[in-house]
Amino acid sequence: MKKCTLTAFAALSFFMFAADAHAAVQKAMQQYEYARMRDDFGGGGGGGNNGIISGAVSTPAPEKTENLDNQAEKTKNPFVDVHENEWFFDAVKYAYENGLMNGVSDTEFAPSDDITRAMFVTVLYRIEKEPQTEASVFKDVENGSYYENAVGWANANGIVQGVSDTEFAPNERITREQMAAIVYRYAKFKGYDISAVGNMNYTDTENISDYAKDAIIWAAERAIMLGNSDGSFAPKANTTRAQAAAVFMRILENLM
Repeated sequence: MKKCTLTAFAALSFFMFAADAHAAVQKAMQQYEYARMRDDFGGGGGGGNNGIISGAVSTPAPEKTENLDNQAEKTKNPFVDVHENEWFFDAVKYAYENGLMNGVSDTEFAPSDDITRAMFVTVLYRIEKEPQTEASVFKDVENGSYYENAVGWANANGIVQGVSDTEFAPNERITREQMAAIVYRYAKFKGYDISAVGNMNYTDTENISDYAKDAIIWAAERAIMLGNSDGSFAPKANTTRAQAAAVFMRILENLM
């Protein structure tokens, strides 16, 4: 009887040892598998997998502070003269963040300043990623100027015309009807639908030049340019930088 008890106890001890050994092997295999997977994802040190392996790391590695700073800098409004409660805030922010328009200084945008013909055409040129182009045919477009290629490109593609056969007047302020006509021709150049079937019901419709009438109707139908709160369009009024920023944002959002 005693011998039988000892034999049973020895068998039980053996099975318990085998179970412990099996558990140890299983744990070792799990640790090995985790280490291999961690290395495959560039782990090394616990944070390299960026939280890809579920349960492997209790807390994902934080992004680098400098990356967060760069991201914040891109979305930050640097202009002290552009406030969130103003109608053009989103448009200026959009134009700045997308590299279409810069400030007149590091801290000022000058939203109420007028924009010139050269400036406006240059932004359209930027939207097109500044393609190679022919030299400008206009005598008043200076060689090496920031707008030289933009004017040459726009004229070659029928987007802008000069004030004469030999002059573009790059430094003249662009009027609202001129801007509408240029955007209209740009849409035609891009192959967009430029049909316009509406009518102009502005209080100053009689002041709109014939060449710009279809463009103004089309721009209103596409919500790119609208009239003023008093019911006028002010076709001969100069275009401000804030108004231009709004037009560029609407071109990219409503046409592209």
